[in-house]
Parts: sequence; structure tokens; C-alpha cells
Amino acid sequence: MRVTRWISSALLASAFLWVAAAPAGAADQLYWGNEGAESISHASLAGGGGAEIPITGRAVLLDIEESRADTGRPLDHGRGEVLEVSDLDACLHSQGVTLRRGDIALVHTGWAHWYLQLPDEERIALRDRRLATGFAQRLDLPRWLWEHRIAAFATDTFAVERLPVIPDSAFADTAVDDAGMMHQELIAKLGIPLGELWNLHELAIAARADRRWDSFLVAKPLHLTGGVGSPANATAVR
Repeated sequence: MRVTRWISSALLASAFLWVAAAPAGAADQLYWGNEGAESISHASLAGGGGAEIPITGRAVLLDIEESRADTGRPLDHGRGEVLEVSDLDACLHSQGVTLRRGDIALVHTGWAHWYLQLPDEERIALRDRRLATGFAQRLDLPRWLWEHRIAAFATDTFAVERLPVIPDSAFADTAVDDAGMMHQELIAKLGIPLGELWNLHELAIAARADRRWDSFLVAKPLHLTGGVGSPANATAVR
């Protein structure tokens, strides 16, 4: 049995983390658990009890970096690739994996590893441009997560979704204050915990070596009242 562990920085919203309910309310009115805006400053970090009880379960690595490269369409993180649900489906097919109800989906694109290899000035420039690979702001993603009964969704990208937001975002009218991003749709409305900036590089290497894509994941967010994010404190056992 091998254990792979990552420990994040203490900067709560700028490193390997879970995103809390607090910054992703539905139109700044309702938050995870149907809480009103007036109570959010007293809410626990992860909402819905996630800070008190660790997030545990079967995790499945979806190695989009490998599946895209194998089909002759390698990801170009320098231009901020737009990912689609079709990439998830193609990856599952190529890996021969079937998702189960309650699975935790871990999406490996290689973005975090690529970003960490860049010189400091290039990383700063990308950050200032808010340019990052991620999923298109379409209804397809929340629908895919619902239909597969995914319990949590984490990626190695900056924000899970593509930055900047695609011009024809399906959430332009419902997330006006969030520039059409779908965080509020996924977290506040669908109730899906989102993991951002997860360094899945070593896990992907291990999975590619033996072609086994599942693991047992344990993640314990920090319990901070009014927090907006937490180091993931995640361990994958495989």
C-alpha cells in the first residue's frame, strides 16, 4: 500500500484548497444549506458540516492531460485551455473507468505542475492576466456532476473553471456580480465542494504506472468561522 500526501501553504485562498460556501452564495442571497446572507459571517468554513467531519470516500483520478495527449490534442496551458464535459467522458472511456454514486472526482490536467515550473515573472504575469485552463461555464458541467452523483470535484487548475470566463457563459445573467462564473451554481445551488490548485502530479504518475485510477481519499478542511477557503489537508491511499 502506498500513501501519497500533500500539504498546502497556510495562505487559505491561494494554495491547494477547498473553496468554502461563504464566497459563493447564490446572487449574494442564499448560501450552502439555504443560509441567508446575514448569517454567513457566523458559518463554518466548509459549510454543511464539512469542517467538522472529514471528507472521505472513493476518489477517481481523471487524467485529462494523458487522454488529450493520446488523441493528438495536448493541452496548451499557456493559452488557457477551455475544457468541456466531453473531455471528462473521453477520459473515462480511455481509462476504462465507471464512476459510482458518491465518488470524489479528481481532474488532472497538469496545470499546477506546469505553473510551478514557470519562472516567477511568468507566474506573476499569468496571475495578473487571470488566465488559466479550466472548464467552460456551461450547464453541461453541473448536469454531468448531478447525473454522475459526484460528491466532490477537485482539479489541479487555478479555479476549476476557465479564466477568463468564456464570452457566452450560461451564467452571465445569474452570476452578474461574479462575471458569469459558475462557482455559485456548483457550490451554493448544487452543493458540490470544489477543490482548487490540487497538486495531482505524483498521484497521476502512480496511476499511470499501474493503470489504477481509484484511491481512498481523506480530506479535513480547517474549521474556521467565516473562512473563505482551507488547505485541503488531503491524503490519497492507494
